[in-house]
Amino acid sequence: MEMQGREHIGWIDLLRVLACFLVVFSHCCDPFVAVFDSDRPTFLYGCFSGSLVRCCVPLFVMMTGVLLLPVRTDTAVFYRKRIGRILLALIFWSVALPLLYLLYTRIAPETSLDAGNYTWEATLPKLWNFIFNFTYETTPLWYLYMLAGLYLVMPVLSAWLERASRRDLRILLGSRPLKDDEGADRVKFAILMLLNEKYGLTEEDFLSAELTMVPAGPAREVGFDRSLIAAYGHDDRVCAYAAFKPLLDLGTPVKTAVCVLADKEEIGSVGISGMQSQYFEMFMEDLCEATGASKRRCFEHSFCLSADVSNAFDPLYAETCDPANNTKINYGTGIFKYTGARGKSGSSDAAAEVMGYVRRIFAKHDVIWQTGELGKVDQGGGGTVACYMANRNIETVDAGVPVLSMHAPMEIVSKLDTYMTFKGMKVFYEEN
Repeated sequence: MEMQGREHIGWIDLLRVLACFLVVFSHCCDPFVAVFDSDRPTFLYGCFSGSLVRCCVPLFVMMTGVLLLPVRTDTAVFYRKRIGRILLALIFWSVALPLLYLLYTRIAPETSLDAGNYTWEATLPKLWNFIFNFTYETTPLWYLYMLAGLYLVMPVLSAWLERASRRDLRILLGSRPLKDDEGADRVKFAILMLLNEKYGLTEEDFLSAELTMVPAGPAREVGFDRSLIAAYGHDDRVCAYAAFKPLLDLGTPVKTAVCVLADKEEIGSVGISGMQSQYFEMFMEDLCEATGASKRRCFEHSFCLSADVSNAFDPLYAETCDPANNTKINYGTGIFKYTGARGKSGSSDAAAEVMGYVRRIFAKHDVIWQTGELGKVDQGGGGTVACYMANRNIETVDAGVPVLSMHAPMEIVSKLDTYMTFKGMKVFYEEN
């Protein structure tokens, strides 16, 4: 009878052996770490050596993901097979370990363990209470608890991973092959020739170039009443326009007016072009030095409207919105006391007096405005650059145009909201 063996993956088997060795090595370091109060050099040596091999358990976790994801079986079958397998071991050793500790203190009375903690009276509750109480004796079983948690979430992660893989996009760049060439890459060479003729690009340039494929069509009016505008990249070109255009129309202001156009907001405003960069600090420092002013005092007496779009309430995807607090299309520019994710996390949280000041300016000049948040807590939301300006001791309020289908290839804004954001920025420059 021929036995069908389980398929082995060579590098996984090798990684298992390595991870097992690292686990043993890490536990060998424990006696050295245990003398922290009596032998400092030995303690530091143990900590250093142990830290080099702490990747052992993460290696086992990653191998579990490689071998089991995506989950191809029924969820109930998966749980029964995987969790059922470790559940018996967990129950057995949760009962056995307290008994073994009790036995050990009886046959080895010279042990460093306090025998008073290992009596029958102290041990019996541990035999039935282990489900609710992770005891000292069952510390080695922590991995099984963690593994059970991994098994519980794997079917959920698997469904997400499978959907994510189908979102992998391929860009269609052309189809006409290069004439007078019989090779397999005739279409590729034809496209490279076009890119070289038009932009001077070579194939090697793709190793370092930062290229993004985006819809190239012009903005379009939307609706029978032509009240909306559809375009790629409203987030955040529409607010950049609303903030910069009135500054160009302003002439010579009574007070210094500055419009900062920053990049990398979607990844944390990092890099030399992000709002966390020192370029703004250096510019303002040079400006203040030229006029004999203090940069700290300048920031203290400054005011900032952080122009960034907000997600408008979308009745087609109402589950991601908060109908009572989302901004809406055609209700004017949106101003926000705070933005952030999971509530206020990562926001600047403007003072009530600052919000009142913006309200008074807008009311004085008939700017239609609305207030709101970025979406439903724990579902919508996201940080803006406002917190980085507020951290400089500049009073800051978020303001921007509500957008439908944010981050889609074609986003939609209202003409009214766009104009009111432009008007609000204009009167803001004039009043401050």
